[in-house]
Amino acid sequence: MVKKTPSSISACMDGLAGGFILATVPADVNAQPKRICPSTRDFIAWVDHCFCFSSLRGMKMGWEYTDFHREELYQQVWTEPVTKVAKRYAISDVGLRKICLDLEVPLPPVGYWAKLAAGRAVKRPPLGATKGPTTYRRSRYVAPLDDEFDARYRESLAEDLPHRPAIPDLPLRTSLEDCLPLAKRIAKKLDGKGRDAPGWRQCDGAGLMWVDASNANSLRAVLLLNLVLESVMAAGYAISADAKGATRAFVSVLDLKLSFKIRERNRREPIPLTREQRQKNEQVGLNFYTQQYEYHPTGQFDIAVTEPDSSYELAKIGDSRTASVETKVVAFIVRLRELAIRQRVKAEIDAKRQVIAEAKAAEERRQAELRTLALGRLKQVEEWAAKLERANRLRNLADKFQTEKLSSNDGVIDAGWIRRAADWLDPTVVRRWDEVDGRRDEAAD
Repeated sequence: MVKKTPSSISACMDGLAGGFILATVPADVNAQPKRICPSTRDFIAWVDHCFCFSSLRGMKMGWEYTDFHREELYQQVWTEPVTKVAKRYAISDVGLRKICLDLEVPLPPVGYWAKLAAGRAVKRPPLGATKGPTTYRRSRYVAPLDDEFDARYRESLAEDLPHRPAIPDLPLRTSLEDCLPLAKRIAKKLDGKGRDAPGWRQCDGAGLMWVDASNANSLRAVLLLNLVLESVMAAGYAISADAKGATRAFVSVLDLKLSFKIRERNRREPIPLTREQRQKNEQVGLNFYTQQYEYHPTGQFDIAVTEPDSSYELAKIGDSRTASVETKVVAFIVRLRELAIRQRVKAEIDAKRQVIAEAKAAEERRQAELRTLALGRLKQVEEWAAKLERANRLRNLADKFQTEKLSSNDGVIDAGWIRRAADWLDPTVVRRWDEVDGRRDEAAD
């Protein structure tokens, strides 16, 4: 059963594609502390059982959570194929299999559903006990819904459609001889410098592009980069590769500068600690010797784009079971043009909203100044009112003194003296009181 609960956190993420970001974590985050860093565990513990939407210029956003329960998941995956169950959860079948693995839920073997369809009896393994978590929480960040941006973006795409260049489907080169000069420079860089992990090579720096591959597949990495560069040049986009510049080499797609990143996927294998290393860790009570890994090449590649001075991947393609990465290059370059248009529209709308925000802030500052001034005047008026009230009380007392012909023992304070004091206090009467202000200098007047 899918359970969605609201969060008490409001988030503001400016997503590039206006979509959402997925993150999957165990519901009992403290049960598996090695899966996520402590700061992430603290954050998840803070937002546990919470969901909220915050408003930003009419846009709503927030985190949504889906809880997977071990017993229910077991019944579901043995009642229907994993692909169908995954669709109900709005998750990929690979992601659902990983969740089943974490919850120790057995999955039907290959051919199980075909055997059932043929009428054969297949034994279902029972759901055994587990010492691990019995629930799994998947969080999904819902990015802002910006109707103004979406409408402007669709309009810009339609305006750009007649101007889109035709991108030829170029073949992958088989040797470096026919490659572009930039690809040859990167190949030379890969041959001259290795990576920390044995058997791997990496290239990065000013005037270059980021390439990370094993020794065995470094040539294919360079050839893939060359294919991408030739394709963008065939589409009419310019390449800038200044070795003395401050950034990586980049391609200008409309007004967006992009640098390509070629990375070979690896398979990480932990290197067991020796007996002496384990004993040392036990003696000192901490990981004096940390876990080391060996990285094995897979021959599978990802091609991503970043800004020249950034490592954040804006878009990415990669090898899959059904298609190799080089067959996706043409569609990828089309996406890059759409990405450039999206970034341009976003910049225009952000600039417009910035002007509005600055005007609003200026108006708020003006209102704050008026409020401060008005409150200062109010304070002065309240002081006047207090003085007037005191003056009126003195006048009442003066009337009493006059009616009953009263005065102080020394004869100084009488009705006239009190009225002079009242007139001096009264803010509506401008009158001197010689006993307080001193006698007026008539010569100076």
